[in-house]
Amino acid sequence: RPLLRRHPDGRGQVDRAGLHLAALGRAAEAQAVLQRQLAVIPPSERNTADQFRLMLGLIAGEASIAGRQAFKQLLRDGQKAETQRLALQLLARGSKSTVDREQLRRDLSDLINAPAPHTVIEDLLLVRAQLALADNDYARAEEDARALLERYPGSPLKVTALGVRLAVAWDLKRYRAAAEVMAQLRAVTKEGRERAELGVLLAEAFFRAEDYRNAADAYDAALHETPAVVPAGVLLFQRVLADIRADRLTEAAQQLDASATNPGFDAVNRWQAEWNLVKELQIRGQTPAAYSRVDRLLGEKVSGVPETLRVRLMWLRAKLAFDNNQLDAALQQTDGLLERLQQAEPFDPALRRNVASMAQLLKAQIFLARNQNQEGFYVLEKLRADYRLTAAAQYSYIIQAGHLTQRGDMAAAQLVLVSFVDHPDYKRSEYAPLALYEAALNLERQGLDRHLRDAYEKMLERLIRDYPQDELVFYARLKQGDLLRRLNDMAAARQVYEYLVNNYPAHFDILLAEIALADCLFAQGANSFTNYESAAAIFERVRDLPSAPVDLRAEAGFKWGYALAKHAQSTKAQIIFWSVADAFLLDAAQATQLGAKGRYWVSRSLLELAQLHEDAGQIDEAQRSYQLILDYKLYGLAQAQAKLARFRLPSDRRP
Repeated sequence: RPLLRRHPDGRGQVDRAGLHLAALGRAAEAQAVLQRQLAVIPPSERNTADQFRLMLGLIAGEASIAGRQAFKQLLRDGQKAETQRLALQLLARGSKSTVDREQLRRDLSDLINAPAPHTVIEDLLLVRAQLALADNDYARAEEDARALLERYPGSPLKVTALGVRLAVAWDLKRYRAAAEVMAQLRAVTKEGRERAELGVLLAEAFFRAEDYRNAADAYDAALHETPAVVPAGVLLFQRVLADIRADRLTEAAQQLDASATNPGFDAVNRWQAEWNLVKELQIRGQTPAAYSRVDRLLGEKVSGVPETLRVRLMWLRAKLAFDNNQLDAALQQTDGLLERLQQAEPFDPALRRNVASMAQLLKAQIFLARNQNQEGFYVLEKLRADYRLTAAAQYSYIIQAGHLTQRGDMAAAQLVLVSFVDHPDYKRSEYAPLALYEAALNLERQGLDRHLRDAYEKMLERLIRDYPQDELVFYARLKQGDLLRRLNDMAAARQVYEYLVNNYPAHFDILLAEIALADCLFAQGANSFTNYESAAAIFERVRDLPSAPVDLRAEAGFKWGYALAKHAQSTKAQIIFWSVADAFLLDAAQATQLGAKGRYWVSRSLLELAQLHEDAGQIDEAQRSYQLILDYKLYGLAQAQAKLARFRLPSDRRP
């Protein structure tokens, strides 16, 4: 229908003529007609001019120069807001390239920054934000969307502006910020599919932000949202996983138990959720609870579970039985699994090979644990013959060597490890560095200087040379430093530790190298006061480092005090020794993190402190330190008891 009402001077006829020409495919002639008419429209008829420009832009197209020029003029000078918004949207739609979008953003900036507020200023801010988002200019997109929301809180464009902010946060992986925006979006969204989808997305944002407690609550809320936009089984699986990640294993187990009869909790998601929980229980050392869950699950007659998942759980059950020292049950379950794998189920060949090889390895471990060495070694040889290139076959060498080492047959263990790394099929095995490292430890246990040198030169050097990217390289170099110290080559050991400190400053265990370096410096401190001061400074820094493990801080504290005592600073040494016990043993929060090594160093500190008090004639203080060793059942218990008995002996002889 005509866009213009009939006008006395014939402009309506011109309008229809332009449309007719455009319909006939003569767009250039139509544009010329409209351009000529625009030139003679008086200023008093701006609405008519706007309609001509709109028609001109539509005929020319938003991607053309003429069309964009018409829309720009409409946006700048148009009389009606609706027409300006339409022109703006057409301009945005026609900005296909980065260059076009950048030009439009500049044009919009001129209008936004004009002295007089533009009629559709909210739309200008929103479109400029969307253009910035399209070009991944996240800072400007966020700035414009936020400005729109702050200046015009009641704007009908609020939801779209929040959508821009959400896209920015999500693209930048700022999931906590995304969750905050989604909460605002849900607050202004009516109940329905869109609001339910936002609920699921909110849970996902919390999960990705590693805020697992809120994620679990959000998944639970999404389960009760209508309409259901994600299957209940998926949400329940995610809910359980969030509880596991939040270290709420009890809640995860309760959720699984409560949902077992939920028809929406499909077998696949339920069994996969159980797998995750059982694996986490296994990692936490809660083997009996893990075994009980998986055994109960496998005892259920449930249809719809993929056979691949079932056999994985069967293997896990057997492994848990082994870890729980239920060797007879583990052997029976392993044999049952191997029989099932022989059935004509549609197993993926790779999966069959993987699970069967792991089951064979587990069976060998069971025999070895039962001291049935001949049977165990036979199964290992069969495993290597049947599944030569599998990870289980490769790891079997580590298992066999570990068993031989445990029996005290170091030479045989060494032969197994070396034969593995020398095997032509296994030189690039992921376990080859571990085998070399274990071989070095094996030599170190034998203790002779020649063994220590072989461990350094033949095993650790080979590991570092042949597998330079392996994570064990750091520990191999650290062990090299330790071996050099045992060989009394402190200068060379110091170079090794300095190399680690300089080249692995962000390594998780770099503090071990720093403490070892300080030990070397202290050992060299007899001939260099500078070395002694450097060692003491390292000990002090690690002792006071909140992020360091408590056991390591206790060790550093003892060594700092010991260094002070050996340099005739007994008063200061007493303060440091007592601070170790006070900070890491008597402080309840720190004491819960204190392990066996930490307790050892605390006890050493108390023993040294007591001796210093004895030397100074402070018998009451010495008794206090010894009594703490007794009260907390620390290392040196017999020594502390003997000392206290000697102190109390005179009073026992009184009449």
